[in-house]
Amino acid sequence: MKLIFDQNTKEEALFYLSQQFSLNYILNLDSLYDYLSTIKEHFEIWIEKEPSEFKGILKVFKMAESNNSYLFIDQIVYRYCQDTRSDDIQ
Repeated sequence: MKLIFDQNTKEEALFYLSQQFSLNYILNLDSLYDYLSTIKEHFEIWIEKEPSEFKGILKVFKMAESNNSYLFIDQIVYRYCQDTRSDDIQ
């Protein structure tokens, strides 16, 4: 599976994630932005502690790892984090 979100909005990429992996606890995209924006720093901590509000995100990453598609999902998250940082700089 190869999907490229370069020409798509962040909303479309995140919507794809929510549909593909059935993140049934997500209330809105803003919440998901907040979670994704800290994954790089906190993913290992989340796996250790697994607070209930993050179980959906952890489920996505665990499913991805078991399906050998971790890098694909990570690429979307990385691109989102990069977009956010570049917005801050500009």
